[in-house]
Amino acid sequence: MAWKCPECGIKNDSAAECSCGYAFYKILGVKPDASEKSVKQTYQYLLNVWKTDSLSSDPLSQKKADERLKKINEAYKTFKDYASSRSGTKKKTNTVKVASFAVLIVLFFAFLLVFLNTSKEDKPREQTTTQQAEKAKTQPLSVDQVNMQDKPEEPRSRSPENLSQFKDTVQQPLPSAPTANLPAGISLEKTEENAIGLVKKSHVLDRFSDVETIMNKWTDENSGKFQIIGWKVKKMDEQIYLVSYTASDGLVTKGFYFDIDFSTGAVRHIANHPELQKKYGIQYNQ
Repeated sequence: MAWKCPECGIKNDSAAECSCGYAFYKILGVKPDASEKSVKQTYQYLLNVWKTDSLSSDPLSQKKADERLKKINEAYKTFKDYASSRSGTKKKTNTVKVASFAVLIVLFFAFLLVFLNTSKEDKPREQTTTQQAEKAKTQPLSVDQVNMQDKPEEPRSRSPENLSQFKDTVQQPLPSAPTANLPAGISLEKTEENAIGLVKKSHVLDRFSDVETIMNKWTDENSGKFQIIGWKVKKMDEQIYLVSYTASDGLVTKGFYFDIDFSTGAVRHIANHPELQKKYGIQYNQ
């Protein structure tokens, strides 16, 4: 039992106010969560005040003071019951916490002991395995083992079928790197058509779109402002061809310039190479 209401007799477990409306902290004039020291000081103060009135010569004032003192004493006694019960609950909670912590510590040390014992059991096994390996190294070989070591490896026999497959494999030519990476329908034959085809299928402008796709988009955007000249090819030497795609407004030529190296199949965008612009005499107006 936490505390018993002096007015209705109901037993309350934790609430500081009874369901009937009685509240000892209201009678004492303190807060519900006031400390025991604070409540005791207030209680002593109220006793002194009302004891003075109880000594009054006025019967009505004396009666009122006695009734008030009775309520104050009941309220203070109820508070002490409530405080005692609350303190017991806290102690019980603290005890549970301490017990739980103690259990965790015991489990930890038990796990640690099991781990250490397991490690000690594994070490002899490892040592035994190592000792067996060292013993095997120092142990003399048997006659059969010696004969197996000294016996040369027999060459693998090649049947006519195996020799034929080996011959076909050796004689089959490997593709060259540039030819293997060329787009379908285009070779490294040095022609203007192949030069333009290599540039169109390259990704020197954008790794996600080939040059041909970008040129088609550029043409759609500029066909109303410029006269499209289109693709042009100029042979610079035995391996290098200069490829351009341009448009003109009658005064200025605007477009893109590339060179293609037929020895490797590599395509370069001239705008990214100032040294090539100077070499080929190109004033780049993109």
